[in-house]
Amino acid sequence: MENKNNILVIGGTGKTGRKVVDRLIKAGHKVRIGSRSASRPLIGNNQKPGQRAY
Repeated sequence: MENKNNILVIGGTGKTGRKVVDRLIKAGHKVRIGSRSASRPLIGNNQKPGQRAY
């Protein structure tokens, strides 16, 4: 059984951060995204692989 982590990605709505988030989700990790912009909400585990953060 693999140990999957809860991971917070700071800057997860940016160009590189989105790619990181996509890979983490596809690997089965629970991902939360933090962003400077208030217009882009913090999202959580209900995000599907490949889904954009905003």
